[in-house]
Amino acid sequence: MNLGALFPSMPGPAAPEPAVTLITDPAPPTATAEPKAFYDHPSSQPVAAAPAEATPAPQTPAEASLYPSMDNTPPEVNPTVPAEIRELREADSDRKMYSAQTTYGDAVPEDLLASAIGVDGLTAETVQAATAEYREIAADAGLAPIEVKTFINEFKTAAAAPVTAEAQAAMRSASVKMLVETYGERAGSVLELTQAMVAKDHRVSTLLDQHGMGDRPQVVKMLAEAALRQATAGRLKPKK
Repeated sequence: MNLGALFPSMPGPAAPEPAVTLITDPAPPTATAEPKAFYDHPSSQPVAAAPAEATPAPQTPAEASLYPSMDNTPPEVNPTVPAEIRELREADSDRKMYSAQTTYGDAVPEDLLASAIGVDGLTAETVQAATAEYREIAADAGLAPIEVKTFINEFKTAAAAPVTAEAQAAMRSASVKMLVETYGERAGSVLELTQAMVAKDHRVSTLLDQHGMGDRPQVVKMLAEAALRQATAGRLKPKK
């Protein structure tokens, strides 16, 4: 396995990240010329500024596109949702019966992004739309509410304590070891499925590219399990 990194690159100049970033004009990430590591993004991802004694690992800026458009368009018809995701929604009878807003209401609470209100002119309506979009992303990825809670906790931990390049490399190695120990000779094929799941939704890859989230073992494990569930349901195939 290539240990360079985990997800597709999110191009753009490095910039310090605010505590919460909402994006108003997202664009799908462009494909990288050369795939690298777990999820094919460069190993040099910027993270938020670390304490003076630590050497921060570079990470893609939050400005890349954390959320689809933050207008008042209902998430189910949001034009920035990838076409393949739209098609999967239409074919998912459970998705039509059970609203993502209800299913993930506890996992993604209304006050999750409350601290962002007023930051850079963000309104309560915009923040509410962002919170709703989180729930739609979780449903599109086929995550269980408990997995969403795990992701949010991991994200908060990563944002509060930026890691050094060495620490991030160690997490990446731990993720590789976890995949091999969990799936044995199937580790490579499970990784391919996970890469395919991330690649089809730029909203997911953007989240994973922040704070080195895509290298964290707990996150990799959660995504691998979600990818296997999608494959079993006929909703996902490895990248060709």
